Amino acid sequence: MAEPRVAATGIVDKPTTIYGLVDPLTNELRYVGKTVKRLPQRLVDHICAAKRTKNKRHCLAWIAGLLLAGRAPEIFELEIVQAGECWVEAEQFWIGYWRFVGADLCNRTIGGEGVPGHRQSLEQRERVRQFFSGPDSPNRGRPMSAETKDALRKARAIKEADPEWKAWADQRRIAGMTEEGKARSIAALIDPEKRSHGNAGRRAAAQTDASRSRVGAQSARQWAEKRDDIIAAQNAGKGDEWRRKQSVGKRRLWRTPAYRKKTAEAHAVKLTAADIGEIRALLASGMKASLIARRFNVDASHISGIKSGRRWTHL
Repeated sequence: MAEPRVAATGIVDKPTTIYGLVDPLTNELRYVGKTVKRLPQRLVDHICAAKRTKNKRHCLAWIAGLLLAGRAPEIFELEIVQAGECWVEAEQFWIGYWRFVGADLCNRTIGGEGVPGHRQSLEQRERVRQFFSGPDSPNRGRPMSAETKDALRKARAIKEADPEWKAWADQRRIAGMTEEGKARSIAALIDPEKRSHGNAGRRAAAQTDASRSRVGAQSARQWAEKRDDIIAAQNAGKGDEWRRKQSVGKRRLWRTPAYRKKTAEAHAVKLTAADIGEIRALLASGMKASLIARRFNVDASHISGIKSGRRWTHL
């Protein structure tokens, strides 16, 4: 069943039912919630969640205890909020009312969208942090969207602007270091100029001509050594049928006007020996390969090949 559209004000385009769950053993109200589904279906959802969820919150743990005793909670209607009206105030009212009369509710919050009114203890925060940062984290290896990365970057910037958080982060980082590393880090904390100069020096060293040529030569050497192995691994298990499909796909691609125009323009460009010398001089000066490619009207990969020594090796 598709969930209805929820606005930021807690208004939905379907009637919302505020309901209660009752303990059949004591006839006490234990939980107040809201739903747009039929009440029997919502009760089934609670029971299924109590059976399947490993780390149960308070309400699911209570339902799981009833199921072990061979019973199930009972559900009843408290109020119906019509479509287009705000259900948040109604849910908060009923939670507050039953708490006022002394009901032992499983609700951890005051009600409404999200978890307003609930604050985790330091122990709970530490358990959550260890769970999501450990090797068994559900987020491990999951790619993040650009919006998520931007939000994390902004949150990190806000934290780093706080001196107390920065001191706490430095203490945590130093606690996991060796004695030598602790001494260097403490010295950098005492003298911030030393730390900034060290970072600047590493960045500058990574951008020198010697480092760039060293990385280029290393990449060319690795490609020359592993080229056959890489191609063999890519073609492993690919027989004549795969090669036939590749050939058919290339012929279909060649029929498109845009591809023919792009290929014709690429083949029309010819680099001379003088151009290669000029390109190598520009690369040595530190100009980006993309700018050089635009200047000579060639693809950036062609310039990268010249830089790494895979192209125009006879000059």
